[in-house]
Amino acid sequence: MSAFYINELLVRLLPRGVPEQALFKSYYETLKKLASGEEPLVTLRYFELDFLNALGYGLPEGPFPASRYRFVVGDLIASDNTALENAGVSSDTLRALISRTLQPGEQEREARMLTRDLIGYYLEEIPLNTRRILNELKKI
Repeated sequence: MSAFYINELLVRLLPRGVPEQALFKSYYETLKKLASGEEPLVTLRYFELDFLNALGYGLPEGPFPASRYRFVVGDLIASDNTALENAGVSSDTLRALISRTLQPGEQEREARMLTRDLIGYYLEEIPLNTRRILNELKKI
């Protein structure tokens, strides 16, 4: 299902006929890691980051002086509002994602929510078939 997901991303968002050598290398390495049994969730976050970078929609490199950030209408904004303390992504998670030192658990969960929001925005909120199929499989 992970390979199906990354293939669907490529088909849905990558412009046709545009050679993306760096993205192809990331795709190849991601497939190798998934096939070897490496932790798929963190591996997928790195592919999503490479994918967004290749499309020109990547995350800023930092610094991230605020403690938390949210993705709102195409932009990453600081969100130090204590009412939103658990909303968004921590600056530590952003730094870990960009430096590829993301830890499974809370950091991966925050990164997944962020990349899901980013990709959803660029997909114009049209759901991926992969998510629909996974949700149907969970029901079975």
